[in-house]
Amino acid sequence: MARSLRARVADALAARSDLLSTLDLRDGPGGSRVAAWAGDGFGLTGRLTGLHGDRMQLLVNPFGAHPRALVDAWLRHALWTASVEGADDRTTVLLFRANDDWRATRVVLDRPAAAAIGHALVWSQRIRSEPLPLFPHVMPRVIAEGRKADPFDRDLALAELENCLEEGEPWSASSSGSFAYRILWRSGLPDAGRILDIGLDAYRPIFGAIDRSSTISAFRKLLGTA
Repeated sequence: MARSLRARVADALAARSDLLSTLDLRDGPGGSRVAAWAGDGFGLTGRLTGLHGDRMQLLVNPFGAHPRALVDAWLRHALWTASVEGADDRTTVLLFRANDDWRATRVVLDRPAAAAIGHALVWSQRIRSEPLPLFPHVMPRVIAEGRKADPFDRDLALAELENCLEEGEPWSASSSGSFAYRILWRSGLPDAGRILDIGLDAYRPIFGAIDRSSTISAFRKLLGTA
């Protein structure tokens, strides 16, 4: 186990070096600082890591771009952008391992950073106060299907959600919350349409805004640095 973990860390460091070199940025973990943003009656404070000057926030995850990693990257980008005036052009990148390959995806916002943080805080409060049929494990796949059409096609997304529900429970069996999911929905899940609508309300601003991933070499071209 320890040897496998050391190998993962070494692999992640090599992938990080590869991406930074293609972007002409100095190798290393980057800087870290506490960022704060205050809105109308609420605020958010957090520690940002992987800061490479004012250009890039690089987040590395050797365990893949799972929903928790995507939400975390999106929220870090929103806080970084909102905490500094005139920082709308900053770039946050999630570098992650997918099978035997390393891929990168750019984290973007579909609304002003302050509104994005407000969205996160409102939904965080709702999740703590009421039982909601929110299943982030399947929503990236569902939203990606709906995005195949322009504008977003709800029917495509609904069909994909129904496929997910036919395959099994819409949560990860290995997640820390799987037991709570089974207890909460032991009498059955709500209608797929309700699951879809509330899932889109909560997660489409997050999963729907994050760019599709690409290899490191392709990502360099995407950023126009090739």
